[in-house]
Amino acid sequence: MKNENRQPIQVVDRTLDLLELLSVENEPVSTTVLAGKLGISVQSTNNLLRVLYRRGYVSQDPSRRYRLGPQFCIFGNSTVRWENLRKKMEPILQELNTRSGFGAFAGVLENDRLYCCAHILSNGEKAPLTQQSWTDELHSTAGGRVLLAALSPEDRKKLFARTTRRQMTGKTILDSEELETICRNVKKAGYAEVKEESRAGVCSIAVPIHNSSGVVIAELGIYGAAAIWEKTSGKQKLEMLQNSRKNLENLL
Repeated sequence: MKNENRQPIQVVDRTLDLLELLSVENEPVSTTVLAGKLGISVQSTNNLLRVLYRRGYVSQDPSRRYRLGPQFCIFGNSTVRWENLRKKMEPILQELNTRSGFGAFAGVLENDRLYCCAHILSNGEKAPLTQQSWTDELHSTAGGRVLLAALSPEDRKKLFARTTRRQMTGKTILDSEELETICRNVKKAGYAEVKEESRAGVCSIAVPIHNSSGVVIAELGIYGAAAIWEKTSGKQKLEMLQNSRKNLENLL
């Protein structure tokens, strides 16, 4: 039974991997190149592409290379709210990066996961949002803990029960009871700071973002190398975040 269930799941994974690959390509891509990047045979890649082509999710150029197809237009209305949020957040994050020298990150809690809405790297460049490598790191990031802290204790308990937590570094906290205590403290303090629990050598601090009704809808944070993190005091980092939050909330 396990083997019977595994194959359909693997096909879905590969299909999504293929679409995500195409989403970051500026030019159409050949079947051979796609197969190589996916690590599967050309025949298997062709099978996936035929279905996606028939359903309109991929298109071909005259050279029979593939790109995303017109069917994705049906999702346009669903993504408008994320695009609007990103457009409001990016200038604020850019300014925060300029003032702090740290990377700036804004994320939301959706489907029990941490999704990035806007991300400015420490060098001031915009980071691509197509590869969301931190989705399962609510427990180990400052931003994730801010979002968890905004939930009720009952909702947090349910989330911890239905999700798994990975040991990201030797400092990562996994125990749900210990995380519950942390979340209560974060809610009381109004911010979260994490040191090397998500990535070795990386620290972060984050604050909640509220809508006009006072509901937490996102988090705003900065992150940087542990070697230079303490060169800026915690008070200074928090003040910069709070000022940026105020500016952002005025736009929402």
